[in-house]
Amino acid sequence: MAGNSRSGRRPKPAAIKRREGNRGKRKIRAEPVGKGLPRCPDYFTAEQRALWLATVQSAPPNLLCAADSALLEVFATAWQTLRECNRLISKSTLLIQSERGAVKNPLLSIRRMTVADLNSAATQLGMSPAARARLVAPAPDDDDPMSLLLGWDDDPSGPWATTRRN
Repeated sequence: MAGNSRSGRRPKPAAIKRREGNRGKRKIRAEPVGKGLPRCPDYFTAEQRALWLATVQSAPPNLLCAADSALLEVFATAWQTLRECNRLISKSTLLIQSERGAVKNPLLSIRRMTVADLNSAATQLGMSPAARARLVAPAPDDDDPMSLLLGWDDDPSGPWATTRRN
């Protein structure tokens, strides 16, 4: 390919790689850490605000920051548009009458484009069902490789007890 275009899969953010468990065992590059929390736009309708808030609250902890505000805005507005299209389609039919006869309801095209926007934003935010399925919560106190290898635990009466039994 000519120029500086990149081919292949987009790199995953380091936060997502860590939550997935780094199955490839490759070094995770340090990347800038976002600051602050995303802000909901003040002009959002009540429905858009509720969708935005539901998205932020359902995201894994420390995944979203203020820099994600625009992408969250796209996600919430696309979600609200999808809902509105579905409401209007359910009140009408898949085919509508025009001067040329029956034609496909234009809301179906709007819905298809909205779903593409929604999927794109969800993928970039790490919020697709496939991305969530790969997320792994970090295990507590698993930073000692020797204790993991030998199966040591904090049970003082267990076979691998680290404290002396009386």
